[in-house]
Amino acid sequence: MGKLILCHGNLALKPYQFALTNTNIYSIEEIAYYIFHNIYAICEDTFTKELALWIEEELKLPETAQKLKSLIDNKNSLKDIVVTLLCASDYYGEAEIKEIIQIIDETRDLEPIRRRKIKADHLLKYKNYQLAEAEYMEILNSDDANLLREEEIGDILHNQAIIKLHTASIKEASSMFKEAYDHNHDEETLKEYFYTLKLGNYEEDYQKEIINYNLDSEILFEMNGEWNECLSTMTESSSYQKFKQIMERKEEGNFTIFYKEIDNMINIWKKEFRGN
Repeated sequence: MGKLILCHGNLALKPYQFALTNTNIYSIEEIAYYIFHNIYAICEDTFTKELALWIEEELKLPETAQKLKSLIDNKNSLKDIVVTLLCASDYYGEAEIKEIIQIIDETRDLEPIRRRKIKADHLLKYKNYQLAEAEYMEILNSDDANLLREEEIGDILHNQAIIKLHTASIKEASSMFKEAYDHNHDEETLKEYFYTLKLGNYEEDYQKEIINYNLDSEILFEMNGEWNECLSTMTESSSYQKFKQIMERKEEGNFTIFYKEIDNMINIWKKEFRGN
């Protein structure tokens, strides 16, 4: 399943396989884990009477099995089924269960491609940059991409630009923000484009684009205010202070310590990125 799962209940001798992903599970905790990580793909048909029987016979949880059977017989909603199974174990807390419920509510009547968009957005929200980028790419390259409106394509490109800021270069991010704005015409995307020009010190391009996009004084004043606020916040952050201390080592001539601390910082960034 890709993660160590502590099981407090019975472990099945014979696994149950979810046909959707050909995944074998052995406990009620693994059912909860499976639901949580496949919430965008599962539906009512994912949960069968065979699963209920397996829960009763293999996991020795007759009450949970009976509840699931009743939900299936009464054609209850996916939300009812998911909540019942998640609450049958202590693997996820109240906040995480509420998050799942919110996702179900958001995606209930959406086409699959729009459900995938929400999935990618959640991956980005939790800084899973590699997975989010892969999901966005698959959406844009899928046969159903023509179902997306222009502004939806622009929003995806906007989010990909955010990922580029964290994983690639300012130049790539800037280019993608510009492309995104061509599709969604969202003022926030346009601002992000100009912020990346400032961030990359592309002052000449910045001035040219002000004229090109015919930015009025009100928007420029707002952007400058937000930019200065961001700079203030950044300089007060612990990461910036740490980087400042490292650069002081270099200025003092402590090159051995400087390179050691730089390597440590890069390794931390790598671990954070790969952990996503």
